[in-house]
Amino acid sequence: MKSIVYVILLSFVFLGCQKGAEKTYNARSIKVEEDFNTYQKEKESPLSIYKTAGSKKDDFFGLKFRDTVVKIQGKKSVGSQFIFAAFINTQQTCLLVQLAPPVDPGSAFYLVCLKDGQLDVVSLERDSKGARDQQYTRGLDRLGNAGYIVNNDFYVSRVNAKVSLLKRENPEERIQGEFIMNSTDINTFVFLRAKDLFELHYPSGEVFIQPLSTKASSNAEAYKWIQENCHWVKNANGVSFLKASDPDRIIDMTRKIR
Repeated sequence: MKSIVYVILLSFVFLGCQKGAEKTYNARSIKVEEDFNTYQKEKESPLSIYKTAGSKKDDFFGLKFRDTVVKIQGKKSVGSQFIFAAFINTQQTCLLVQLAPPVDPGSAFYLVCLKDGQLDVVSLERDSKGARDQQYTRGLDRLGNAGYIVNNDFYVSRVNAKVSLLKRENPEERIQGEFIMNSTDINTFVFLRAKDLFELHYPSGEVFIQPLSTKASSNAEAYKWIQENCHWVKNANGVSFLKASDPDRIIDMTRKIR
């Protein structure tokens, strides 16, 4: 009888060890000009990504800090499964992640970074009261191997974990437009709106508004008009903006957003 009880206890201990340690992190708000490109002394990063059981269509990912499963307190509950997870620096000490629904409504993203030997979790979220926020809270727009635009509010570099807050035309709302292209130096982002192109040079905050042709009443027509009539032009500051070829169609509304 004692042997049976001992075997049962060993089974519980074995199962408990298999489950492994878990830790829940509460995300803090991001600060302007933070440095997330930290270095670590270990040869291999203590952060790792692994695949978990997902839905029929998508794979889910899990995160580990050494041997501990990382969980994040979302808006509705705690989550440990992610629908997106990627390192954003060559040191592999900082990750950009998105929790799997329904832990977070909408498209909430986080940074999971190594800081002073511990994990620092940062929320990439800014308050917005835009009338069309739901339409333009669109998640990630990937800019090749350079980085990501997150919800029209952040630019995240994939090389050095630099996170830039995109200047807004209206401080109360995120950019109300669809990201469609960027300049070759990846410093100017172009957003398509109903009647114009909102163009932002994100390092300086300089903006140019290019009105669309009145004939471009749909996105398809707007794309065609852009291809046929617009090209990149550098201004006196060396900033590239997409401008219409016909000078009569250009209304110079270059300015700084403060």
